[in-house]
Amino acid sequence: MSILFAADLDNTLIYSVSKAAKFASKTCVEYLEGKALSFMSMTSIKHLAAIARMCLFVPITTRSYAQYQRITWPDICKPALALTTNGAILIKDNAIDPEWLAASKSLCAPFKHELSNLFERLQTYELFLKCRFVDDFFIFTYLKPQRSLEPLLNLVKEYSLITLSQSKQKLYFFPNILTKGLALTRLKETFKPEKTFAAGDSTIDLPMLLQAEVAYFCGVDEPIDLAWHITLCKSEPPASDYFLPKIRQQIAELII
Repeated sequence: MSILFAADLDNTLIYSVSKAAKFASKTCVEYLEGKALSFMSMTSIKHLAAIARMCLFVPITTRSYAQYQRITWPDICKPALALTTNGAILIKDNAIDPEWLAASKSLCAPFKHELSNLFERLQTYELFLKCRFVDDFFIFTYLKPQRSLEPLLNLVKEYSLITLSQSKQKLYFFPNILTKGLALTRLKETFKPEKTFAAGDSTIDLPMLLQAEVAYFCGVDEPIDLAWHITLCKSEPPASDYFLPKIRQQIAELII
């Protein structure tokens, strides 16, 4: 049986220094300028390696292409494919797949004018520590502490083709079509798996989880109504130590 496992990265498979502090055992998988940024649980690595041997494992992340390149995967679970930029960019054989990229640009072309206009207007707001166009596909901003989101909510109402997603101080302005759900749908159309598993931790991941037959949600920030096929994981990090063994067992039972 052909099986696909799609997973978010941050707070799903990899964790920040503060969240990983209490892990029983861990390894650093991301450095920036010599500073450790992200870790994986050694238990999770073991189970993910077993999963990767049994099926196609593809990370789907909102990280930019450059941010994804900072990750150093353990060899035993290093994925052959990865989708960055909320699914817009496919990394294959350590390079950007040109056909996937061209298709993404075509899909997002009708949204480009609104995004560019919104980006220009956001520059006039003194609300952000960061405001950038990510890989030319969506806008990312980081709110200054104690700044109200209300002015932005009124602004976004003027842009019918743009979706605003929030994770604490991080704000993402996506073309309506640029979802992880579409990314997973495109993967399924390409590889035609008979069964799809998925895992994620935020509302940005929900469209992806809804496109899988079996899904795990390990978010704690937003209370949400989960579809029947989505299992809510315990919240203590690493949630990956909880859902990866379950996915491993479920896949093993399918391929016997």
